[in-house]
Amino acid sequence: VIFEKLLKEDGRRYYNVSPGENYSQVTETHFTIDPGNKTDFEQLLTVVNISEISHIYYFWPVHNNPNNISATELCSQVMPFIYLIQACSESESPVNLVVITRGAQCVTNDERLINLNSSSFWGLLPLVENEFPSIHYKLVDLCSDGPTDKINEWIHYILDGNINELAIRSGKPHIKKLTQMPPESDHAEIKAVSVSTAEPVRII
Repeated sequence: VIFEKLLKEDGRRYYNVSPGENYSQVTETHFTIDPGNKTDFEQLLTVVNISEISHIYYFWPVHNNPNNISATELCSQVMPFIYLIQACSESESPVNLVVITRGAQCVTNDERLINLNSSSFWGLLPLVENEFPSIHYKLVDLCSDGPTDKINEWIHYILDGNINELAIRSGKPHIKKLTQMPPESDHAEIKAVSVSTAEPVRII
């Protein structure tokens, strides 16, 4: 709701898609689909011209159950996203996909547990972009117990084209990057060791 309000204030046209029992066009811009029905996603993108959409914001992982679920339940939460990817891959136009997760990353020293359901998207999306180069992704992870009503504090980070993966904690962005660490010593020593193949190999 907060996100929709921001889009309205910015004068942007948007479509709202929510889980339901079947495909239905509630209003001109509001649709419901059955998350477990691949055909509903395909039908949605035949009605909505994806070439005219600048971004797809996928908020459903925010509402996923945190942990202690079965593999079947986990699959049921990920498959709707797979169906969305498959439907988007049929488009000849580039697709900008933004996925919002909650507690999928351990960022601060106080965080010990991660939401395994949400973290699956962090492993999946880089593979999606390799498989479908026309689908460009962004990942935004929110605090597991933080409010979502402060979206206006971090929404501009999504619009920054130079950032693909970030976590928001206390309204501040955290970005993953590789940092070169200095070696522990100035000299590395390499020794060649001969091994006789006549003797059995023992692991001690």
